[in-house]
Amino acid sequence: MSDTRETLTIRMAGKDHQLSCQPEDAPGLAAAAHEVESRVQKLRKAQPSITSERALALAALDIAFESAKSGTLIPTAIDAESEAKVQAMNQKLDQALARLGQSLES
Repeated sequence: MSDTRETLTIRMAGKDHQLSCQPEDAPGLAAAAHEVESRVQKLRKAQPSITSERALALAALDIAFESAKSGTLIPTAIDAESEAKVQAMNQKLDQALARLGQSLES
């Protein structure tokens, strides 16, 4: 794994967010953000008065539910490196959602 970090700007719920990630993770994170944004836009089209926070939560729940149904959400065995990557990504997502919440309150 590289020590070099890359700054990636992603768009979710109509707002740009910057994330720091490993260069090899950037394409996957960009694709994931695009999928979230696509689902948020579908929710907004169906429910124009939906808040960004609720749309993001519902999009995340929808993606997690699909992953659970397909069996890809919870691997049967996970190595320490993968566990650390998942925890780091969860922290980044928590930070991004916190920043989004703060920007929505402003």
